[in-house]
Amino acid sequence: MKKWRCTVCGYIHEGPTPPDTCPICGVGPEDFEEVVEEPKAAQTAVPSAPAGATGNVGPVPGGNQRDAIFKIEYGLFVATSRKDGRFNGQVCNTVFQITSEPQRVAVALNKNNLTNEFVKASGLVTISVLGKDNFPDIKRFGYQTGHKVDKFEGFTYGVSATNGLPVLLNAVAYLDLKIDPALVMDVGTHTLFIGDVVDGGLIKGGDPITYSYYRANRR
Repeated sequence: MKKWRCTVCGYIHEGPTPPDTCPICGVGPEDFEEVVEEPKAAQTAVPSAPAGATGNVGPVPGGNQRDAIFKIEYGLFVATSRKDGRFNGQVCNTVFQITSEPQRVAVALNKNNLTNEFVKASGLVTISVLGKDNFPDIKRFGYQTGHKVDKFEGFTYGVSATNGLPVLLNAVAYLDLKIDPALVMDVGTHTLFIGDVVDGGLIKGGDPITYSYYRANRR
């Protein structure tokens, strides 16, 4: 079975062809590359410092930035928003706190995703922090596009206290964000939205899932 790696987020897909959409970051098949198993090249030894030595002991090997960047750890989240009375949501892996005073959080969403359009229209996004019980939700919100289906049809959810946007009832926690229009940035394939945390709370609590755990245990 062939393996395909998303060149944006590192997601690995198994199948004869790359997927139509990356379930994590939303890019299309053109952003996947086939994973070719090659014999591992001998690693260049990192210079070791003599006992008691300080300062520069020589260059550290490079030339493998792709594998290095995949060592950056992520969580998994469902971002929801609305436009013209309709809800949409998607899985994303890039949500991080920017400042603590004021409380601001950044969210990166692929430009081709419907949720991106909804956030731009409403200025609101709600983040459900996913845990290890959310594998079915990752499939629902990550493996299909809101351009073609209503992801909330037949799905039970709550609404957030301030934004009034869908929250997953079995998530670890949620955050309501109000996006600052001056802090919306085009970063290439994605839009980076920075917003003030206007509400939030624990739902199930517990530990959030990491992207590496998901990759190792997806089913």
